[in-house]
Amino acid sequence: MKRVTLIAIISLCVIIATYFAEIIIGFLNLNDIMTFYRFFGAVNLLGYIGLLPFFIKLYQKQR
Repeated sequence: MKRVTLIAIISLCVIIATYFAEIIIGFLNLNDIMTFYRFFGAVNLLGYIGLLPFFIKLYQKQR
């Protein structure tokens, strides 16, 4: 459970960091901003996939 929890914490930090990066890039006037949003969308998806094993393990522990 410790390894799964560590992966979940790292994934949550990655998700929060990408949201902060999106906010910062949103304030800058960049020409090709859609490339950044596509990249951060993929990173967010990987972060949410990293959270999934934690909730699966938690559900199995409750049973």
